Amino acid sequence: MPQYWTFSGINSYDESRGELVDYVSETLAVRGGLTEPDRLYVSALGTGRYYQGAQRVVGFQSEAKLDEEAREFASGVNGLLDITPGAFLGKRVLALLAAPKTTTKPPRESGLEMSIYWSPNDAVPNQGLFRPDTYNYWNKFTGGRACLYVIHNISGGLFSRAHAFREFMRPSPTTMRKGWRRTSKTRRRRTWRASRHKAPTGPKLVSKWLSWSSVDYVLVGHSQGVNIMMHCLERGYSRQ
Repeated sequence: MPQYWTFSGINSYDESRGELVDYVSETLAVRGGLTEPDRLYVSALGTGRYYQGAQRVVGFQSEAKLDEEAREFASGVNGLLDITPGAFLGKRVLALLAAPKTTTKPPRESGLEMSIYWSPNDAVPNQGLFRPDTYNYWNKFTGGRACLYVIHNISGGLFSRAHAFREFMRPSPTTMRKGWRRTSKTRRRRTWRASRHKAPTGPKLVSKWLSWSSVDYVLVGHSQGVNIMMHCLERGYSRQ
């Protein structure tokens, strides 16, 4: 059976429980009946009142903090097991990325396939206001038979709009397509609109991957969790 790893993003602190929560694995457990992951990663960074000093990611230093945390997870600095360089070489790794936020590109390896659930309405910046967060950018992350699914995510509002992991994991989520929208009597512009097509249900997709004997690792990440995942993959595919 494949190794199952999950990666949760920022603002993972649950005040009612007084602890950081791996919401990725908990959502997949509730909606897909998946078991506890073999290894889980939870970002200790955030923007709310719980996060102060070095843990707060607001402002121009955010990208550096996010990348530093991801590197520490991959190298084991923060107490978790480190990723052994070369551990993923020759392995088949299937990854599901939801609302990804990273500027670290995935390794180009034949055994690595990434499926992505992304919303063009996601209001959370990709590590910084001027970093790429477009269909063409994320489409380059996919590999093999994997796909980029443009999801009609209707969660949240203002700065958290269309970002919540649970909404990407809804049963048969509605996809979006590019269409024309009239802005005046004489002008139209291209925009994303909800379509009649559906994407695969995320938890069912992960469950199917976990049943394949040909797969070595199944990774699922959201937001900053994807950045942590990319750094783990970079180290795991290192040949040095």
